[in-house]
Amino acid sequence: MRSVELARMHEEAGVACSLFITAWNPLGVLRPEAENQVAHEELRAVLAALSPRIVEGAGGEPDGDWPEERSFLALGIGEDAARELGRRFRQDAVVWSGADAVPRLLLLR
Repeated sequence: MRSVELARMHEEAGVACSLFITAWNPLGVLRPEAENQVAHEELRAVLAALSPRIVEGAGGEPDGDWPEERSFLALGIGEDAARELGRRFRQDAVVWSGADAVPRLLLLR
C-alpha cells in the first residue's frame, strides 16, 4: 500500500526511493545492546555518506515477541545499494520503497 507520508518525504528530498534498515541483531540472533549500539552507529555513518536525509526510528513486532530494534529510514538509497547494505550489516531483510512509495520487504537470504 502506498505511503502518502513516505511519498511526501521523497518529494521534499528530491529522491525516488528510500530504505528502512537496522543493524541490530544480525541474522535474527539477539546480541547485547552495547554491541547493537556500536553497529547502529556504524550504520549511521555509512548512511550519512550515502543519503541526503536519514531519520532515526525503530522497528518491532506488534505482539512484542521480538524486542524493538533501532533503525533508520534513509532517503535516496537505490534497491541494489539497499540489498548490499542489508547484507553488509547481516540482516535477513530490509524494507525498500521505490518511486511509488510502496514499502517492499527485500529478503536477503
